[in-house]
Amino acid sequence: MNGNRQRILLFVVIILSSNSAITFGLTAKQDLGKALFFNKISSPDWVSCSTCHDPDMGFTGPIGGINKNGAVYRGANPHRFGNRKPPSAAYATLSPVFHFDTGEGTFVGGNFWNGRATGEKLGNPAADQALGPFLNPVEQNNSGKQAVLEQIADSKYAELWEEVWGEPISYETDTDIDKNYDRVGLAIAEYEASDEVNQFSSKYDYYLAGEAELTEQEAWGLELFNDPEKGNCAACHPSEPSGDDPPLFTDFTFDNLGVPRNPDNPFYDMDEVYLDDGSPINPLGADWIDEGLGGFLSTRSEWASMAAENMGKQKVPTLRNVDKRPGNNTPKAFTHNGFFKSLEEVVHFYNTRDVEDWPEPEVSENINTDELGDLGLTKEEEAAIVAFLRTLSDSYIPDKDKDKDVEEVENKDKDDKIVEQDQEEEFVVEWDEPQTQKINDETDKDFDKRIDTEEAFAFAIFETAGIIDELGPENFKNEEMALKLQIELDAVLELLDEGMYIEAQMLLQIDILEHVNGCVYSGQPDPDDWITSFEGQLLVYPVLLDASELLESLIR
Repeated sequence: MNGNRQRILLFVVIILSSNSAITFGLTAKQDLGKALFFNKISSPDWVSCSTCHDPDMGFTGPIGGINKNGAVYRGANPHRFGNRKPPSAAYATLSPVFHFDTGEGTFVGGNFWNGRATGEKLGNPAADQALGPFLNPVEQNNSGKQAVLEQIADSKYAELWEEVWGEPISYETDTDIDKNYDRVGLAIAEYEASDEVNQFSSKYDYYLAGEAELTEQEAWGLELFNDPEKGNCAACHPSEPSGDDPPLFTDFTFDNLGVPRNPDNPFYDMDEVYLDDGSPINPLGADWIDEGLGGFLSTRSEWASMAAENMGKQKVPTLRNVDKRPGNNTPKAFTHNGFFKSLEEVVHFYNTRDVEDWPEPEVSENINTDELGDLGLTKEEEAAIVAFLRTLSDSYIPDKDKDKDVEEVENKDKDDKIVEQDQEEEFVVEWDEPQTQKINDETDKDFDKRIDTEEAFAFAIFETAGIIDELGPENFKNEEMALKLQIELDAVLELLDEGMYIEAQMLLQIDILEHVNGCVYSGQPDPDDWITSFEGQLLVYPVLLDASELLESLIR
């Protein structure tokens, strides 16, 4: 078999293997949590948990254009932004309830970057965390708990809710509302605790089990990672199993690494964007400083006295899936504000923060100077640590299983003609839940082709927005829908003006398909069923070019 064909067969095997990750044997409660996680329970209804926590990106933000810049994701109201990069939802359920460790003299546990999802309410920080974004006006923007429950009651999985909790969802009384809203968080946390999310299926896990071998560089990187006189990374990111438990690569504490502020963080512009009560989202504008753990402690009377000594500290994240992404060139962002854009940059910062010319830290107090800043690593040692970090991505397939799977695919191909391809070409991965484009982007040629397509979107959206502005929302059959379109198309135009085509494409799919087109575009299935593939996304283009006719059908 020639090299090209072997590569193609292997890629198919990897796709099938990665897709099989979504077919774990989930319990009914985990299935419910998964439905809640991936469905768009927001106002307007285009944002889900997975919008910012994509499995293919290690349950972090999936949009390359955002990751390359501010790294903070747009809310359901597209004019609003929060203040931090989405943390990973994977392995989040393993964090203990937030507490002060008197022996170590440090705070431990909780979720969110500043630990404010303590787990005190539901006994699990992940469950507490899951309740926050639904009601946050800069995230999913629901008006209240009842609004969330009403959307669930009207969903396809309402019967699953009854199966899990033994009664239909209800919100007649305040007691019903509080009880059932808590159940939302508990169900999502149950899914996040499943083997589908916390897979422990990285190359390093197979290495620990004796089923894979690290390369010479990866093994050297592990040695440097653990060495207190070298990288010393394991001081906060333990790499050794604890009894029968696999390593979690976090000690769940908090640290100020001296990370500079991200000048592209859109939160700095939120002094001119307002909440429904007329107050600005970020009154301080560009003067805002992320106080991290200290800021949270200052809101709690029992811990306020310790706020100053914890200013600027952020949660130590797990390094599992730190480099997981659908393609080698898919941009990711790192640290709480997304300042860093590559693992190489992060490791070099740890190594040289105090001896090279880096930007000033956002918070200059309480910086960890004991474990990083002047490690004295060579470029080769830095590269080795990066190589090791890349062994921590889930869905790894050991070589022996790859060979077996390739043989099985070859045999099946003879009967079913699954794969017939002799020329080397790029593949686009189809995925099941997240509605953002996934591309195996190994060549600039195909990337340029994608950008050309996105620029074509721009032409159609300008035409569409112009028609709405000219006619006025009040002249549409559904004025509320037209107003939504007007707001969201304005946001798209801002993105296009900034050259942020990937983000614009995401909004375009939602705005046009769901608010204008729906299922009216004859000959196509329900949009939710077909926009999840690149072929489906290409079909959006002619829909947009026909936007004038579609809009005319809505006019009185």
